[in-house]
Amino acid sequence: MRFKLFDSLQVHTGGGTSITPTARMPRRVLALLLLDANRIIRCERLVQELWDNSPPRSARTTMHTYIYHLRRHFGLAYDRAESGPGEGTAVLTRPSGYELRLGPDDWLDVRQFGSLVARATTDYRLNLLEDAEAKLSEALALYTGPVLADVTVGPVLSAEVHRMEEMHRSALDMWLGINLQFGRHNVLLDELRALVETDPTHEGFVAKLMLALVRSGQRTAALDTYQRTRQRLVAEYGLEPAAKLQDLHYSILTDEASLIDEPATPKGSVQLSRAPAQLPAEIADFVGRGAELAALTAPFTRADTAAQVPLIEVVGPPGIGKTTFAIHAARRLRPFFPDGQFYEELGTVAGQPNAIETVLRRMLRACGIAEPPSSVRVAELAAMYRTWTADRRVLVVLDDVDTAAQLRALQPAGKGCTMLITSRMRLNVAGGAHVVQLGSFTVDESVELLRKIVGAQIVDAELASAKQLAELCDHWPLAVRAVASRLSGKPAGAVEHFTNRFATSGDPFGEFGEFGEFGSELLRSVRTTCARLGPVARDTFHLLASRRMTTLRASAVEQTLGLSRIHAEAVLEQLLDAQLLVLRTEQDEPAEPDYLLPSLLGVAARSLRGRQEPAARVSTVDDSAA
Repeated sequence: MRFKLFDSLQVHTGGGTSITPTARMPRRVLALLLLDANRIIRCERLVQELWDNSPPRSARTTMHTYIYHLRRHFGLAYDRAESGPGEGTAVLTRPSGYELRLGPDDWLDVRQFGSLVARATTDYRLNLLEDAEAKLSEALALYTGPVLADVTVGPVLSAEVHRMEEMHRSALDMWLGINLQFGRHNVLLDELRALVETDPTHEGFVAKLMLALVRSGQRTAALDTYQRTRQRLVAEYGLEPAAKLQDLHYSILTDEASLIDEPATPKGSVQLSRAPAQLPAEIADFVGRGAELAALTAPFTRADTAAQVPLIEVVGPPGIGKTTFAIHAARRLRPFFPDGQFYEELGTVAGQPNAIETVLRRMLRACGIAEPPSSVRVAELAAMYRTWTADRRVLVVLDDVDTAAQLRALQPAGKGCTMLITSRMRLNVAGGAHVVQLGSFTVDESVELLRKIVGAQIVDAELASAKQLAELCDHWPLAVRAVASRLSGKPAGAVEHFTNRFATSGDPFGEFGEFGEFGSELLRSVRTTCARLGPVARDTFHLLASRRMTTLRASAVEQTLGLSRIHAEAVLEQLLDAQLLVLRTEQDEPAEPDYLLPSLLGVAARSLRGRQEPAARVSTVDDSAA
């Protein structure tokens, strides 16, 4: 339903049919319920509105009758169980009174007006003047006259009407001030004259009219306006104009240059020469992931759900290519987010004091907001960020998110915004997420990556060796990339030679450092993931790797580590959540599930630990740590 309170009380169905009640007292009850929509109105307040200080003995019974007639008139539910959470309009009975609960498709003009003014006020404080002006213009367009002009109001509604009128005047005053800052004085003159004519003692309107007149070259008219206002104030109230208006009068008399300031540059959505575009460069040799990309981008290409995916979480084991995939996917999504794309590597600030504050300040600078003072803390910075994103469509890409708290602080507020994150462990965020689980490459994807880095001609000439090499790398993207970087620039025959050496080595990757930046990156990734585990799970992972146990069951871990069955299962679940183990899915109703330790992660773990088994420490860890 659509409810209108400005100028006159009106109620329409979604199809536009008027269903406005005509009885005097139910109209007052409905008006008060609407002005306090989604809040409880105590029975005493309703009684005071209807009968002031002289309620009849049957006041409560009569009031309940009015509520009953409103429910019947509109076909409203009276109990949450009838309407269901978020399902349509309902007048709910509460222990102390009543609550008009608006449905998700309901529209109320005064509620929309208040929301727009509140958001504009925040924009104004952030000096986002253009955004504030746009919201105020939208709010003022809703104002078609004083609230409830056709309703006989009692003391409670009278106070509410006064409050709304003051809010309208404040919004209008702010809108006029912003437009004067933008140098639009000539356009405002007629409106300001009409306002001062209607409300000649409103010193805010008078000051703005005087300023507009001066900037339009009508200095004497500005002085005359002041004199008329002063005379009226003295005659009607025995008051001199406020100091601010007197100072403006003096400035006009002395012809101060500051009155003819250059117009302010509108600050808001066009403050930057372009929207933030922080995504890293496209990965030139990206291959594969066609199914994952299709599933991720599909919602954005459907008109009914476009850009209504608030959170996409990319998860997978260390070295599986989460960051590479996220960047590639983000660049595919760019056209759906015209107001900007942010990119932050949270792993680079992990462990630093005030890490989220540092990130928020960077993002606010990218928004074009002046650097807030150091005294402004995280909560206020986050509020500024939400304000900037509230009416925009932006994509926020966060790499290596550790906790759900980080997400909450950096969540954009706009309905058309999306967060695309990578994480080492599933975060289980409230409200859910569209999860993209990455696994190892297919054979074809591994070979295609080798072709792009080593050279198509060389790889195609030694295709069997290339496939064997990819198999030795477990089709792990970072491992394939690491060996490919070693082969890049090598002559024909190098793939076969390297594959033979790799296959006969007792520990093919040896020290990962010899594989350059990609090998070191894989080690860093495994090390970082292990550091986020509990001590028992971390030491268990290293022990299993050192003993080259690749297929695991809780019973085997129980015997090997000397843990109870419950603790052994808990440790395996921790390692599964951390993407260091994989659950075998092709089993036929096993007595207990099989967990797989990818051989490449085992090699990395042994390299990190220098083959030193931590068995003693595992067996002596307190059970509560598991």
